[in-house]
Amino acid sequence: MIRDNAFTRDTLAGRAERLDLLQQFFGDYSSELTGLPTAVATWAGGTPYTDYTTMRTALAIEEGESQDATAIFLEKLQFMRSEYEIAREIARDLFQIAEHFIAYGFHLPYPGRQEDQFSRVNQVITVNAARVSASVTPVLPAILITRLQNALTAAQSADDARDDETIEATIARQDFVVKWDEDSKNLRTLYRWCVMIWGDDDVKLNALGFVRASQQGQNTGTTPPEPVTNLVLLNGILSWAAVDNATSYRVAITPDADQANWTEIYSGSDTQVPVPEPLTGGIHCRVEARNAGGYSQPIIITKVFALDTPQDFNFISGNFVCSSVNWANGYHLEESDNQTEWNLIWNQNTTSIPHTVKSGVWHYRLRAGYGSVYSAYTPTLTLDSNNFGG
Repeated sequence: MIRDNAFTRDTLAGRAERLDLLQQFFGDYSSELTGLPTAVATWAGGTPYTDYTTMRTALAIEEGESQDATAIFLEKLQFMRSEYEIAREIARDLFQIAEHFIAYGFHLPYPGRQEDQFSRVNQVITVNAARVSASVTPVLPAILITRLQNALTAAQSADDARDDETIEATIARQDFVVKWDEDSKNLRTLYRWCVMIWGDDDVKLNALGFVRASQQGQNTGTTPPEPVTNLVLLNGILSWAAVDNATSYRVAITPDADQANWTEIYSGSDTQVPVPEPLTGGIHCRVEARNAGGYSQPIIITKVFALDTPQDFNFISGNFVCSSVNWANGYHLEESDNQTEWNLIWNQNTTSIPHTVKSGVWHYRLRAGYGSVYSAYTPTLTLDSNNFGG
């Protein structure tokens, strides 16, 4: 709904409504607007609504492709880490001398930064190639190195694709902002020209997407605005749709999973702000719309980036146990009798998991999760039922 002539505060839907009316009816009244600047007349008499919706659609497509590329990259990065963890477990069994294990870097924690993760996996591949070339034994199996190399290549390719899509999405957003500002300027000039010729309360103003003086402020009152919608955190930018009757917005963030401590990072009329994204853990972002009547109900969006691997994974007194992982809302226990085919046997938010060991030798691994984000697996725990009465 169009409620005022503050064009820079238009909602996406409000702007579309204005331009749709203008594209339909400007031709009916253009002859009355004597002296209207040629550039504005050409714009208004063209296809402003069609141009706007085309660019808005292009922006939505580019942002969607950027989100998809980011999701694929994170999936490839997680797969590379799982392949690395497999290599580390095999190296732990294969290398009896600690120096060999250390040479591969397996004694160090898995890095948090993606560049360091690429470097760590490449270190394993490079060291193994050097040992093979020098006829030093033991070395990691060739098939395992091939898997690591494939995982590294896939993750790096996905990273390049993500960068490309991010650039295209950024360009599309910049183009859209430029178009928005140009349209706002043209609307402002056209409105002032209409008022100069017709006055500020002529019904013809409505036909061109403007609000008459007698309609200004209707339905605004002192009621707080509605909550924000379309809240999105993408590539470090938090954005939302403008809210009718909102004069400003307040944004706060917290890296605490329990939302214990919030930090306000923005207060103003913009509908997008940069947000510092953590390398590990997650972040809650809260946005409130404001007007003279107060603040809207807060809307919170949560995004988790990476989870630490559960520590102290063990089987004690009939229960698998591990340390809790910040931001995790589930722990996924898997079981295997051959360490090749794994079955998920537990998926709940608890760090104490009751279990009866079946007859034979069984292998177990655990990872933490939050939605589609998972930590790396713990080292495999092998149990023999003969030691547990199974």
